[in-house]
Amino acid sequence: MELYGDRFAKQNDSIYFNCSSDTVPVGMAANLHINEVSYSTTRLIDGECFSTVYGSICSLDICACSKKGLWYSHIYKIVQEEGSIITISCSMTFKQRSLSDSIQVQIVENKEWNNWTNWTLCSELCGGGSQNRSRSCKNPVIDYVWGNCIGDTTETNECNTHKCQSK
Repeated sequence: MELYGDRFAKQNDSIYFNCSSDTVPVGMAANLHINEVSYSTTRLIDGECFSTVYGSICSLDICACSKKGLWYSHIYKIVQEEGSIITISCSMTFKQRSLSDSIQVQIVENKEWNNWTNWTLCSELCGGGSQNRSRSCKNPVIDYVWGNCIGDTTETNECNTHKCQSK
């Protein structure tokens, strides 16, 4: 049995996690906990996935189950503050025993971009050229797993697209 999911998130993000097994659990269910507090039991009933968080059949943007009952996924909206570490755990009961797995999710600060640089000079005087500008992330997390701000660090624009005059 294994639990997969994001290891880093920002406050107010929604994160996805998936609990899976090679064997169908008793009751075709997975119990999900956030910081050791019950969050949801996700269960396969008559071919439909059901979540106790919503008290109804899952919509695909919230939760899902495999048709064979081997995996259960759920979305969780991060309400914890920056700097927090939350533990998400999943448990399944099998004929002989219960198994569980957990992951820790670090809540990192929201990243903001620095201002764009000025556009570079156009690469051509006529006939179509390009110019670029760039920006960098303020206070990037120094961690190869998380990365920096969301979005592009560079932009390219067409310029001087008018025809060249012949001599």
